[in-house]
Amino acid sequence: MIAATILSSVLPAAGVNTLLPVPPGNTITSLADCIAVPVMLTRDSATPELSGFTVTIDLSSQLVFCGVAVEKGTWFTSALAPPVTGTGQTRTISVLGTAGVCSGANGQVLVVHVKAASALTGTGTITVASATATACGGTAPTLTPGSANISIAIPPGSTPDPVAGFEADQVFTGNTPADGTTAIDLNWTAVTGVTVDVYYKAFGNYPEYSDPPAGAVLKKIDFKPGTVATPLGWSEDKGEALTPARGYGWDVNRTLNSTKVRNLIPGDPNDTFFRKKNDGIAIWAYKAPAVGAYSVKVIVGDAFTSCTNNLKVEGTTFFQNKYLTGGHFADATYVVNTGTDGVIQMEIGFIDAAVPAATETKVTAIIISEVGTAAAPTPPVTPGSNPAAEGWTSVGTSLTPVRTVNLPNRDFYYFVAYAKSGTNVSSAVMTGGTLNYHLGDFHNGTAECAGDNKVFDEDFTFFGSHYLRALTAGDALSCLDIAPTTDGTKDGRPTPDNVIDFKDFLIFVQNYGVVSKSFDAPAPFAADALRLATEDLASGDVSAAVLMQGSGRAQGMSVHLEWNPEVVEPRGARAGELVLAQGGVALSGVLGTVDVALRGHRSLGLSGAGTLANLEFRRIGAGDPEIRIAGVEALDAHSQPVDVMFDRGSRVDSEAPHRTAILGNTPNPFNPSTTISFSLGRTGPIEISVYSLAGRRVRVLEKGQREIGLHSVRWDGMDERGIPVASGLYLVQLHSLDGTSSRSVVLVK
Repeated sequence: MIAATILSSVLPAAGVNTLLPVPPGNTITSLADCIAVPVMLTRDSATPELSGFTVTIDLSSQLVFCGVAVEKGTWFTSALAPPVTGTGQTRTISVLGTAGVCSGANGQVLVVHVKAASALTGTGTITVASATATACGGTAPTLTPGSANISIAIPPGSTPDPVAGFEADQVFTGNTPADGTTAIDLNWTAVTGVTVDVYYKAFGNYPEYSDPPAGAVLKKIDFKPGTVATPLGWSEDKGEALTPARGYGWDVNRTLNSTKVRNLIPGDPNDTFFRKKNDGIAIWAYKAPAVGAYSVKVIVGDAFTSCTNNLKVEGTTFFQNKYLTGGHFADATYVVNTGTDGVIQMEIGFIDAAVPAATETKVTAIIISEVGTAAAPTPPVTPGSNPAAEGWTSVGTSLTPVRTVNLPNRDFYYFVAYAKSGTNVSSAVMTGGTLNYHLGDFHNGTAECAGDNKVFDEDFTFFGSHYLRALTAGDALSCLDIAPTTDGTKDGRPTPDNVIDFKDFLIFVQNYGVVSKSFDAPAPFAADALRLATEDLASGDVSAAVLMQGSGRAQGMSVHLEWNPEVVEPRGARAGELVLAQGGVALSGVLGTVDVALRGHRSLGLSGAGTLANLEFRRIGAGDPEIRIAGVEALDAHSQPVDVMFDRGSRVDSEAPHRTAILGNTPNPFNPSTTISFSLGRTGPIEISVYSLAGRRVRVLEKGQREIGLHSVRWDGMDERGIPVASGLYLVQLHSLDGTSSRSVVLVK
């Protein structure tokens, strides 16, 4: 029960103007009680009228502020939000009524919220230490302050209040780079006579989190040159013969017999698992530990050389049809049942009779696993009085704030805190969850999906090389699937969607090269708008520039173009000057589409006017290429949609003079060399150089006087010393009288 009693008051003499705390009636009997104490104005005259007050409140050590601490009272019919300053036992508040609103009345000027600092029997004191008034006209009266004592009767051993202000914050700087995890700072409001115990628990199943865990791997069979003929310990028997008479089609009536099938490798001289033969079918079998269903992952190495037909994988128990589609296969996972003898028997082959005879492919490995039956993890719930019994681990007991915690494994961690007074313990208070690593820290320069507490070139190269890839449960690349997150920001828990796409890119770039760094931005426009300008180049090809005016709301955009496929075909895309100048990057996982995003923490997203992206098209026929903007997806820093207006496209005069720009490079990606084309709008001195994404100059490719027109220069992947540079993304910059033009190139080894 909330209660308080004035035992005594220090009151001024009659006939003066006073500002006094006046507690309500009864006694504070619980540490949970947070009482409201009015501070009352009493005047000996209604003139001059007053408009505001500045008051300092002091508390004795037996009391602490609680709730909102101090707020304006009912004396103000309207007022500006009052600023409150001070810490510990003192608060100062300045309250000013709305302009033109004055009063000569008595009344409640402030409300102070206090509670007992600890379990005790005695008194605490609220004191108006100083008070001044602001008059609407004339001289304001002098206010005489005073104090009041409040009775506290809480027996020692009473249950303390739950921990107040408990929060967990990721530490962004000063972390040890070796293990790729960051520290977490824990903080709370300290209370005299009360200690705090803290526990933690991980969400679990990093990096897939809410995706169901994959089953345990039972067997991995590698099919490489030199593989022995019995990788599973079966006999040397080659099994059922492959009959050329069956042709290229799939024979659904074909049955396998575990007494015949004993070998996974059909005896190909190159030791590949299967090869296109006359009937295009290969057989394999595996003796499972028990009868039932198993997960089978087929890893395809070489892609088809001249066909886009499907492969089919078929289990014999129920003839379950599974397909790998397209000419370039991703790894595929199937659930296959054993026969009654516990043997998994499968056929792999082409399903299209039109498959060219020269077509071949290789299966490089097969992985047999238990079917993942474990349920996906869910966020922990607030524990009871025995957190250890509910799977929580102790951070420490009798702690004081701030506490820095270093946890060895990457995850999304929750923390609970208990307040203790003697042997009495409060209920738990739980945080909302905190990452202990940077989203986007995928690569430490040596190993994939291993971090070093920085998000930089090696991470970008690793991410870009798998952009737009589809994943399966337990995929080795699951660390790249970081979006969407629970709150749409780079600090939320990933909720993987099994594809590495624009959403992941947007979260990644917010940490890319700029953890804890900020950028300036150009002045924003009122709305976001795009238009497309295309231009015929002297080479006969076509360039398309996506021009933007930005409001600062969008952190990134995915722009999709359409074109006449009889006239042009897309060759590549790069970030425009507007993006590069604001520290942004671009990826193009699908030709004719470009995804751009800004790096780092921004008060504004994409803003100002300029070129968002440049795309190149190769002309393959006569006529209008009909290049247009087909669609735009824009997201803010919280991964929420942003509306963008766009003009589908316009042509630029093909007879226009040359512009100064890097036009592109061929090939891209490249190994070991690439040719970079550039155009000069006027004769003059130029320098074209290669830079790392860290801004270090790698090589000067060309320097000197050059004529107006088209030029090209070759880069052999070497630095200034003639040493080959590492694989990754590099920036080529052209410096001329017209300014700087940039283009990204990718070296792949």
